This record gives sequence, structure tokens and C-alpha cells, in this order.
Amino acid sequence: MVRLGGHRPTAWMEDRDLEMRFGQAFLEASMVIAPLIGLIGTVLALSRLLSAMGPQLVLPPGNTFSGFGDVLISTAMGLVVSLMATVTLHANRALTQWQHSIWRRDLHRLAIGPQNP
Repeated sequence: MVRLGGHRPTAWMEDRDLEMRFGQAFLEASMVIAPLIGLIGTVLALSRLLSAMGPQLVLPPGNTFSGFGDVLISTAMGLVVSLMATVTLHANRALTQWQHSIWRRDLHRLAIGPQNP
């Protein structure tokens, strides 16, 4: 049997796999939590905006709607963070699968190579 640094190949691969998957739980949580935090920020900003408009919900004198879109900035940021986490997670999974296929190929070559009868 082929040994890598004193380890069985499967144990060595499992150790490397754990290293590659280290941040995946954080990325999965970020995909879900970031948009929710962004929505909380939007609701709070919208609440402040409606409070400033008063009970009749009219614009204060001299104000226009031009700055009112700012209440959605936190939602946009949450979606951007979620998108980045999603792309990073899927890229990491793809790279992990690619690396596993290379290791399996190399281990197969070692097992059937000329050095083993």
C-alpha cells in the first residue's frame, strides 16, 4: 500500500479535505444572514424616514424624493455580500472536487504503476 508521509492515502485525503472545507459553514451562513441583516437596516431606515414625514406622511419643506432611495442601501449591501459568499462557496466546492479527482487519479496511477507488481 502506498503511504504518504506516514499516512494511508484515504486518511491523508480526508485531512486535506477538512482543510479545504474549513470556511464553508461561514460562507453558507453569510449567504442567508447577510440579506436578512440588510433588510433589518432597510426597515429601520424606512421607519426613520416615515417618522420624519410625520403623521400626514408629507415631505418636510424643501425636501425631494431624491435621497429617499438611500433606505435601500443596506439591502443592496446585504445582497452583494450574499452573492459574493455564494460565488466563493461554489468556487471552493468546484475546486475541492477538482482536487479530489486529481488525487484519485494520482493514487490510481501509484497503485498500478511499475513499482507495484
